[in-house]
Amino acid sequence: MNHTGRRYAVELGTAMVAYTVTLVVTLTVLRWEPPTLVRYLVALLPVAAIAYGMFAYRRFLQGIDELQQRIQLTGLSFAVGGTGLITAAWGFLELAGLPHLPTIWVFPILIWLWGLGTALATRRYQ
Repeated sequence: MNHTGRRYAVELGTAMVAYTVTLVVTLTVLRWEPPTLVRYLVALLPVAAIAYGMFAYRRFLQGIDELQQRIQLTGLSFAVGGTGLITAAWGFLELAGLPHLPTIWVFPILIWLWGLGTALATRRYQ
């Protein structure tokens, strides 16, 4: 793994640990039913870790070669299209009686599909 990949692994790992810690803190504090402003601020704590992870990914993209960037773009386009299709289909199915899909699940769907799309694109160039 080159320097860019190692740096990304460390930064993304840090972001994931921060997300896990802030999520546990958030869920714990929200059970105490603090005042509204505190509830809103605490609920946003995990978003800071997500933003750091996105910043790490942006730095990673800037440090990789054109082929790797193309693979990432292919993976991201697969994820965006797939997430759009899934959420649109689910939304229409909700009109037919399916339970509501909370928006908190949209980003994990996007990330999962990005990983799948990137893996498929990587195989294409091997």
